[in-house]
Amino acid sequence: TRILATTVPFFHVGGLSSALAVIMAGGVLVFSSDSTSIGFKATQVIESMKCESSIGKGSGQNVNTLVVVPAMLHAIIYEIENGTPMIYSGVRLILIGGQSITQPLLEKTKAIFPEARM
Repeated sequence: TRILATTVPFFHVGGLSSALAVIMAGGVLVFSSDSTSIGFKATQVIESMKCESSIGKGSGQNVNTLVVVPAMLHAIIYEIENGTPMIYSGVRLILIGGQSITQPLLEKTKAIFPEARM
């Protein structure tokens, strides 16, 4: 993982362990561009997948990993489907925790993130 879009809170083992793993490997964490808001916002995660990291400007290094729970993934896909539909082939890994993912959500996820392992 080069660049991780942070979606889960750092007070939870999922957020803390994924963040520490990326930092220890020399990767980059991408935070929401709106530092005044609290909580998960699907639109901000989508924007982070389009933005380049501050250390990778001009190099095409976009977010390549997401850590989500199914409710977050559902919200992200809903926003993508109801906005400007895009394929995010740069996302290579989606870590899903908290509960099982439904088959319809899995199929939608594979269509939007065709290169991602889950």
